[in-house]
Amino acid sequence: DAEPTNPQLLNNLAWLCARHGKRLDEALDFATRALAADPDNPALLDTAAEANFRLGKVDEAVRLETRALELRPDEKFMAEQLERFKAAKK
Repeated sequence: DAEPTNPQLLNNLAWLCARHGKRLDEALDFATRALAADPDNPALLDTAAEANFRLGKVDEAVRLETRALELRPDEKFMAEQLERFKAAKK
């Protein structure tokens, strides 16, 4: 409540919700709002990808995670995320 537009706080809340599979619509909303404030932040892209994936929007998750990896190509966790998302498409 203290900083409702802070992208890092929105991202943290979105990540928590998405990873626990709770309040997924809100997780996506928080992630989307965070990305609007900082659209080329790989961590925010990764969180938005996770939220989309948990909501069954696999193509969007792949698109977002691919962009995150373009910005941070050596990030092992994001590469693993992308593989997980792609595997779900099969």
